Amino acid sequence: MMPRASREPNGTYEHRQKNNKRLPPHLNRESTDSGKPKPPYRTRVRMQVKDLRRFPPRRWCEELGGIRWLPRLIDKTRAALDGRLGDYLFGQSPMDAAFLRQFGIGHRRFAEIVRNATDDDAVFAALEACGPERIARARAWSDALPWRLPFFFFLLDVDDGYAPSVYYAWKRPANVVSGMLSQILKRLFPTRALDPPAK
Repeated sequence: MMPRASREPNGTYEHRQKNNKRLPPHLNRESTDSGKPKPPYRTRVRMQVKDLRRFPPRRWCEELGGIRWLPRLIDKTRAALDGRLGDYLFGQSPMDAAFLRQFGIGHRRFAEIVRNATDDDAVFAALEACGPERIARARAWSDALPWRLPFFFFLLDVDDGYAPSVYYAWKRPANVVSGMLSQILKRLFPTRALDPPAK
């Protein structure tokens, strides 16, 4: 499967170069890629459903409003609501739960926000309504993310196909193992996060 292009928060290759300097070297794709600039993307990202049965969500280090993990979780949530989550987790991921705790909300509330949002900016606006102190807390959590679990994120990049090409031979085994673990977690801990909120 070929690697997917991703949308940049401010639409410039230079910003991505600057942002990647904040990552550990082995998690920085620019340190191993060809160095050719990627095409720019628009700032505003329309809320389109990505089929996660065929393609990965956005990379864990992509940012929205200066917050890593948020674009990835939006992709997963949108796919889950549309029945295209594939082997990805929604409602069972400890990383997602830790992220949402920074805003003081759970998966069900976040799913409601994404369901009602027209684009990424609308999701961020709804999270801003939780309070500026929670946005600041989420940014602090996000800033520490690359250094907290570097090996986990390396494996995540291999599994998603975002790792440098030298690791592509590992992708298929990683997909098999992660798919099995995902199915086990889904059976052991079925989620009700996609249920509509109680009236």
